[in-house]
Amino acid sequence: TPQLEVLLRQVHSLKKVRKATAEELVKAQDRREELRQELEQLKQQKEALERTWQQVQESLKRAQLQGKEVEAKGQRLCELCLEQQQDQEGTKQQWEQLKNLYREQRWQQCQELEAIMEELKHLRVSHTPAHLQAELVKLEQMKEKWLSLERRVRDTEEQLGPEGAVLWRLMQQEQEWAERKLEAELGRRQLSLQRRDRLAEELQQLQHSQEARPE
Repeated sequence: TPQLEVLLRQVHSLKKVRKATAEELVKAQDRREELRQELEQLKQQKEALERTWQQVQESLKRAQLQGKEVEAKGQRLCELCLEQQQDQEGTKQQWEQLKNLYREQRWQQCQELEAIMEELKHLRVSHTPAHLQAELVKLEQMKEKWLSLERRVRDTEEQLGPEGAVLWRLMQQEQEWAERKLEAELGRRQLSLQRRDRLAEELQQLQHSQEARPE
């Protein structure tokens, strides 16, 4: 009948709608699962980003602390360099003072050596005990001055360190040179005195022999 056909068509249409609805529901469920998985991935990515951000924050804090430590260390090094520079300037002043003192002492020693040389030359002619005694006194005074200068240089050497040791070696070389020069001159003086004694002895023997001759 027409009514039955209409009902059949409606049922058939409802089945199609139901089937389409079921398919849409399946698709919606699939999409829902996809969205759930995407949401889970997004959560995981968010957690990973949060951990990374936290690590970045911690690294930044460590870098800031290290920067402050480096800055403080740099400040300490600058202060230390400034102190060392000031110490070096003070050491240079002491070094200059010591060099000036050494030059002055060396000049005085040269003057005294020249004076002693003149005395020795004079002794070759006069050979008097007074000159010999004066020479010995001057030599003793020079020795005392050298010992005093040696003590002063040693004291300064302890303050200056390696530079003082270099200066002390120079002083020793100069002193050894002066001592060798004096020893050589004294040796020549001793030979001259021995020759004088021999001549005096020969003269005395000659006088005795002349006195012993019969007239």
